[in-house]
Amino acid sequence: MTAYHVEDEELEAAKHWWRRYGRWLVLLAVLGLIGFFAWKGWSYYRAQQDLKASELYSSLESVDYAKDKQHWSSMAKTLVAQYSGTPYAALVSLRMAKHAVDENHLPEAAKDLRWVVDHGSQKVLREIAALRLAQVLIAEHKPDEALKLLSSGFSEAYLPLTQELTGDAYMAKNEKQKARDAYEEALAGAQAMGLPTDIIEMKLSALPAPTPAQTQSKQGDK
Repeated sequence: MTAYHVEDEELEAAKHWWRRYGRWLVLLAVLGLIGFFAWKGWSYYRAQQDLKASELYSSLESVDYAKDKQHWSSMAKTLVAQYSGTPYAALVSLRMAKHAVDENHLPEAAKDLRWVVDHGSQKVLREIAALRLAQVLIAEHKPDEALKLLSSGFSEAYLPLTQELTGDAYMAKNEKQKARDAYEEALAGAQAMGLPTDIIEMKLSALPAPTPAQTQSKQGDK
């Protein structure tokens, strides 16, 4: 009888616990299921967006920009507007910027590149856009904006190019010693990575030789 009495007490305790906490357990279970299906739904939505963007991008690739600029541009803008969260939107924006540069529409190119910098879904595409935007800003006679952009931090692989563009920006400001310093850093970085150095060396050669005072000051900094 003692065993039955203990079982009754345990049963009553279980009922009491369920009355107190059961509804919360059910609620948590429901919320968990909602969260799971919401996540699955979002994953499905993203996959569908990527698929549709890929299909539109493939269609865009089949259009010759030179022969049908209006149609190409319309498709490109549709892709960016409707599938902005996919890598294809950034890729298309980079291509729109290139066409704009080729046609000397620098403000339009800057706008497309800035969009990738601000909204690109992949870091590598954002960095490529930022470096190209710096080039456009220098061409637009906005070296200070370019320098600000170039100081925002880039992956190590892009540091030689970042320093080279920094030198270009300082040249645009006629600050030749700062340009030399940047080019020398770019040269050292490119050599360390086994990258071509011809253009950087040409830019350094075009600069006047540093004065003895500048050389001494630089040695003192070391």
